[in-house]
Amino acid sequence: MAMKLILVLICVSLHTFTHGFQCPGDGLFAHPQDEHSFYQCAHDIFYLMQCPAGLVWNQQINVCDWNTSKPSINCDHENQRNCRETTQWATKGIPLVGRDREFGYDGFHLGSPFSVYVDRERSNVYVADTGNHRVQKFNLKVIGSAGITVAGGNKPGNGSNQLNMPWAIYVDKNENVYVADTDNSRIQMWAKGATSGVTVAGGNGKGRGRNQIGACQGIFVHEETNALYISDFYNDRIVKWIPEKGEGVIVAGIDVGGSAANRLSGPRGIFVDECETIYIADLWNNR
Repeated sequence: MAMKLILVLICVSLHTFTHGFQCPGDGLFAHPQDEHSFYQCAHDIFYLMQCPAGLVWNQQINVCDWNTSKPSINCDHENQRNCRETTQWATKGIPLVGRDREFGYDGFHLGSPFSVYVDRERSNVYVADTGNHRVQKFNLKVIGSAGITVAGGNKPGNGSNQLNMPWAIYVDKNENVYVADTDNSRIQMWAKGATSGVTVAGGNGKGRGRNQIGACQGIFVHEETNALYISDFYNDRIVKWIPEKGEGVIVAGIDVGGSAANRLSGPRGIFVDECETIYIADLWNNR
């Protein structure tokens, strides 16, 4: 028994010496050379712990968290390529919501979700739960917890407290949720904690007019200019919409589908960078 105790003490000493780390006290401490791991200390003995794939150690709140550092972007239109470190992803995904793969209506299930938005600063993920006509919010710090409804959820309809096939979502820094309310041909904005939304684009029936939307299947909010970029799927165009003006301006496509460089055919997902360059998933053109 004495021999085993001596061996254990020797192993701990060697472990401490090899890593060059000494516990400053009991608790959790960042690894000085690896942001994806941390030390757990108790009675001058430490254990090296690993964060789940994709997360980094946040010493301020003592949890593995999303990396919120944002790379700087140089808006040089002559050369917009920015250097990035080579990134490697895990070979297996981690189910966050809907682990049993069943269609459902409660807080633990989804019904045909079409898109997600991740709020890295607050560790929340928002899901366009299209088949349930609602938007759900989940806390990533508590994996497996129930989601809460932040938009819709009152059966399909065109009322201010309803959605009908919400396809895409965007969440701004104030936690306002913008919803592409596809079958209502409108964009709804739900303020944090609101029980109903307000129409910020469209809402004038399905059509090709500048104050109308055919069917929005992608949305992006440029928070510096407050402009909404709308992927108008049926009208084969991207529209930039300033809410105060009540109508949009075509910024990509020409209202008629096609494969030419100035045309789109069924645009869906979009992304707008700091330079207001628009990236478009041009569905039927396979590009």
